[in-house]
Amino acid sequence: MVECERLENLPTILEILPDAPKIFLGLYSLSLACALISIILYRFHYLKLLKQPPTKRRDLYVNVIRTGPVYCVCGFLALVFPRACDLFRLLSDLYEAWALYQFGLLLINYIAGQNEHDYRAAREKCSNALQKLPPARFFRVPPFGIFFLCGPLSAPRSFDGKMVRLVTRLLIQFLYIGPAIGILRLWYDLQCIEPFFEGAALVLSFIRIVSILLAVWGLLIIYM
Repeated sequence: MVECERLENLPTILEILPDAPKIFLGLYSLSLACALISIILYRFHYLKLLKQPPTKRRDLYVNVIRTGPVYCVCGFLALVFPRACDLFRLLSDLYEAWALYQFGLLLINYIAGQNEHDYRAAREKCSNALQKLPPARFFRVPPFGIFFLCGPLSAPRSFDGKMVRLVTRLLIQFLYIGPAIGILRLWYDLQCIEPFFEGAALVLSFIRIVSILLAVWGLLIIYM
């Protein structure tokens, strides 16, 4: 109930501005400027991309570069409407998971060597291209490479189809876990219910951090 009361008692921006210190007004103005600049830059790159032929790679690139304005706009709206800050945090979390997955697909599309519209075909060509590379210690890249300094997975290995499927699953898991945790946290806040146990919010945050680190690990495995 404390969380619910906290959200209900948060003042609106119209209540804050009359008595707000000048530094707060500067921060609000800076946040608005960042949101507008991010939208302008996104629009500039988007219009340039529209001049290119419509391809799967172009669509993936647009989804990735949209991350900046989504984050900036959600951050500014959270300042303007503090009572809905958890909702805007959820929206940014949802798009973060989507953009990270799209970035992984973009890497696979580039490695495939052709602008494939079919994801399975691109993944197959990506696997064929990576198999031509010399064996390497792919699992030893950060952030989880410290756990593979020794043992069978630390030995050099080729980047075969199993590795491509592993990287894909590392990306997909955050596409589901990230939004699920965000929705659960918002549900706690809006329904004003007590968590299952003390420290549940900390556990959820830990699971989300591990999930996003696994996704980044998958991207670094491809990058290596």
